[in-house]
Amino acid sequence: MLPHPRTRPTDSNSTARLVLMVDTVCMVKGLLCYFAVANAARSPTMPAIQPNPHLFPAEAADDFNPTV
Repeated sequence: MLPHPRTRPTDSNSTARLVLMVDTVCMVKGLLCYFAVANAARSPTMPAIQPNPHLFPAEAADDFNPTV
């Protein structure tokens, strides 16, 4: 059985650069997702969810009848 080949020790500077790069990419991705969700939440193209009166006539009348 052959012994393990000698590996050179990892450079701590390159490891720190790699961690910083991955952290920066994750932070940018998180910010993009946050702004995408915030923009979609206030978008006028997303209508409010309302019950279908054909499926639930009693619930629709209770929820949207201002005289009750």
